[in-house]
Amino acid sequence: MPDRRCRLFHVDTFTRTRFQGNPASVVLDADVLSDEEMQIIARELGSPETVFVLEAESSDHDLRLRFFTPRHEVPFVAHATIAAHYVRARPPAQASPASKCSRPKEICASQSN
Repeated sequence: MPDRRCRLFHVDTFTRTRFQGNPASVVLDADVLSDEEMQIIARELGSPETVFVLEAESSDHDLRLRFFTPRHEVPFVAHATIAAHYVRARPPAQASPASKCSRPKEICASQSN
C-alpha cells in the first residue's frame, strides 16, 4: 500500500486567543484522499468546517481548496480559506505565494508574501 499521509491542523481564525474565533480544520496534502474519505474525516473531526488543500488542476492556479462540514461538501468558506493560507504560510508547511480555486463556482483568490 502506498504511503498516504496528510498533515492536519486546527486553526482559530479572527483571534489571537486559543479556542476563540472561528474554528476550522485544515488538511494539507489531501490529494491522496477520496471524496468519501474527506467527508468521513470532516465528520470525525467535528469542526464546523474542514478545508482540504489539494494540488492545482491547471496552470492558472497554485492549489485547490475543498470545504466540508460534518454533513456535506460546501462551495466556499471564508474563514477556512484564511485558515488554509495561514497554515501554508507557517513553517514547515509551504510558504510560497499562491492563488487558489474552489469549486463549483471557481472562486479564485491570491496570496502574496
